[in-house]
Amino acid sequence: MGEAVSVYLDAKADMLSVKRARVAWKAAAPFWDRLPIGRVDIQTARDYGKRRSHCTAFTVRNELAVIRAALNHAQKHKLIAKAPFIEMPKLPSKPVRYLTKDQFRALIAAAIGDLGLFLELEDAIHLAQRLAQGGDRHF
Repeated sequence: MGEAVSVYLDAKADMLSVKRARVAWKAAAPFWDRLPIGRVDIQTARDYGKRRSHCTAFTVRNELAVIRAALNHAQKHKLIAKAPFIEMPKLPSKPVRYLTKDQFRALIAAAIGDLGLFLELEDAIHLAQRLAQGGDRHF
């Protein structure tokens, strides 16, 4: 696996996210580096997820995405016959919370208060600029 990932990362050196991919591979390498591609399967990805259980599902998915991309790259360039399927861990669902009317009113009141402060600061900045240019105090 390590050679396939190295080939992939070298081929994608100009990719904007290659630095992130290299960081993900650094974390994944101890598990995957010496693993023969022929031994990669759904259970292998699950075992990896268990090994990285101290990480979030997002982190494990990012690391597995590099493995999957490297395998797909190897298949595309005929380095392997078929890329094995990599099962990604499920992402936790986060319920959508809605503001109550009171919470919404408090949010709007805070925003309006900040807007008023912003406008006062903006006026003060304009006044300072005018005075610095020798202008008068009136707008």
